[in-house]
Amino acid sequence: MLIISILLIGCKSEKAKNSSIITEVYEVDAGADDKYAKGSLKYMEQENFVGNTMVDKTFYTSDQNIRGKEIYNFEGNSIYPSGSKYYDKAGALLSTYKFKYQDSLKIQSEGYEGDTDELLRIEGFQYDTKGNMVSKTIYNSLNQKQKTFLFGHDSNGNEIKMVLLDQDDKQVLSETYEIVTLAKDGDWIEKWGYLNDGKAPVTFYHKKRSETLGK
Repeated sequence: MLIISILLIGCKSEKAKNSSIITEVYEVDAGADDKYAKGSLKYMEQENFVGNTMVDKTFYTSDQNIRGKEIYNFEGNSIYPSGSKYYDKAGALLSTYKFKYQDSLKIQSEGYEGDTDELLRIEGFQYDTKGNMVSKTIYNSLNQKQKTFLFGHDSNGNEIKMVLLDQDDKQVLSETYEIVTLAKDGDWIEKWGYLNDGKAPVTFYHKKRSETLGK
């Protein structure tokens, strides 16, 4: 059993709003006349929030069994996590992360082996003027660049393209997203993913939200 202690400045009311976002990623089945439908589930993740603050994220396999869980740590009354701990499906601690911020944006994450001080990896993040993440670069423990992810967004802040670069900044692959269903606030609900600018989608994404009233 995982024991978690979380202190959140925005969650001190007796009835804080709790919510979750489940993102499902499916294979695509091709039908006749170039019609496509979602196929079997590839993987799924669930993000849980207290107020507007994400407190944990659970990752699932294609058969909806838990693959791992990331739990965020908070210090004092901060609404921004100072780091996180990642556990495997049995609850064993695999890695610990420490975050660095510039203003309210996370600009660096350092990953360590379990609860030790053995550095495993470093992640660096960059953002546009609207606060959308535009790049994520992963380095090894020697601070040598391993790969970079670039992200494009629409006017609502939805991710509409991802490009993966290798350590020499050469493109490995890209995925472009066609959003087909939007929520009232402009957030995406359903979208198709096209690999390397292909004409046929290879993945289907679906996102659903739920809300409860906390005690």
